[in-house]
Amino acid sequence: MLGSESTGDAEFVIPADSIGPLEIDSTTGAWDFGSVTSLAIPNANDVSANVTLGMLSLDADDLILYYGDGTNLVAIGGGLEVVNELHVNYVAAATAFAEFSALDIQLNVGSLASTSLVHALNIAATGSTSGEIVGLGTHTGVMPVLQHIGTFQSIDQATPDAYAGEYPSGGSFDDGIDGKTLFEAVNDEIYIGAAAVFSELEVILSTPCSKDENLIFEYQHTDTTWDAFVPEDGTEGFEQNGIIEWPTLTSWKSNSDPGGGAGAIGYWIRIRRTRSGSATDPIATTIKTLNPTTYKWDELGDTIFNSVTANLFDADGAVDLDFGSADITDMLFQTDGTGDGEIVFPDDSVGVAEINWAAIASTELSDTANLMYNDDPRIIFEKTLVDPNALYDIDQQFVLAYIGEEAPNGVTITAIRIETDNPSYEITGILGYADDFQAGANAVAIDTITTSGGKIVITSGFDDATVPNGKTIYLVLSADPNAAMKQFRITVWGTSD
Repeated sequence: MLGSESTGDAEFVIPADSIGPLEIDSTTGAWDFGSVTSLAIPNANDVSANVTLGMLSLDADDLILYYGDGTNLVAIGGGLEVVNELHVNYVAAATAFAEFSALDIQLNVGSLASTSLVHALNIAATGSTSGEIVGLGTHTGVMPVLQHIGTFQSIDQATPDAYAGEYPSGGSFDDGIDGKTLFEAVNDEIYIGAAAVFSELEVILSTPCSKDENLIFEYQHTDTTWDAFVPEDGTEGFEQNGIIEWPTLTSWKSNSDPGGGAGAIGYWIRIRRTRSGSATDPIATTIKTLNPTTYKWDELGDTIFNSVTANLFDADGAVDLDFGSADITDMLFQTDGTGDGEIVFPDDSVGVAEINWAAIASTELSDTANLMYNDDPRIIFEKTLVDPNALYDIDQQFVLAYIGEEAPNGVTITAIRIETDNPSYEITGILGYADDFQAGANAVAIDTITTSGGKIVITSGFDDATVPNGKTIYLVLSADPNAAMKQFRITVWGTSD
């Protein structure tokens, strides 16, 4: 109902003296209010009533929603003010190969000064409270963070290797997109491709389209088959600069050149205008492609990240990476480009860097080839042996560590500590090294081990403290451990030139 505010009904109030042309697109249901400066949607009778806007295109300083009592609920313009609560209820469509956002924020930062900062989402609290303040809360089945990393790549625009072109309705393929006027008529198409798969486009426009082009996106399945997909279109139909992104297209094929020789064989998508009627046509400054590397904090609490830097130091000057009381069941060190996953202890003066494997009682640190240490005394290895009595019945000799390529000059042992889980239980044996664990050739004793009160600490008087590169460190027990002993731990410190 359009009419007086005093009728008590939910209304659109459109003053004749302050509004531009009102246009409703019969194809899409989009509303265009021209130069209107505000839109008020009141409901004087029912505070709980819902207001559904559908697709509303509003060139305005303010979009204001009210409670039925006239209290300001939301004001969108110079800012977003929520007096009570703002709820976004979103129902995802059942569309295959689609990406949706309940809230999509596109930032145009091309003119942002190097000394400036933009918060896409800024959360702050004032005042004091004994309650908890949560910046982001997620629940079961929700991934808190999915980060896309990479550099957008320029597209080859020239024949015969072009991966970009336009196909006007009724015309022929014309290579290149940058600097061209696009989507000049209904059913006009543009084509974008790459030699490898990609899942994002960066669209920079010198002239945005004045209205949503109502675009259809398709990817090439075979030479003649194109399948539709629904991306997250941050350009809103080429009305603004933005990122267009989509999920994995499982049947995407690299087997054709839609330009008929003017383009190159690769992975292609095409974008088609379906909007009829007049509009200011978009002009592309450039469109670039990206297949990002993703890092995430997933819905199960697992994380994949590029690196972790610990900048906090304890009282002894040592770096702490504290997992608290959590049980760490897996640590996967992925390749760093050299072909190995690594833990690197830099050559500095922060004190002892320590990886404590004791909490993972049954885990064997069997290959320390990529455990790097330097001139400061560091933990070369730390190991917990579980149920030593049962292990002794199988084999009295236990492999502890291998001195690998990260210590090309070997290591010099500076301290040994062994502790059982009960002061009444003792360990006796020899800590030594050999050419390898299997044959045990050229065995050398580092020192004799005899605990007292369930522990021993050795810092001097070693039989041989220098372990060359390529040697395996082992412990051989000379007596059967007490059957009630559940575990004992051995820690060895040393230096490497």
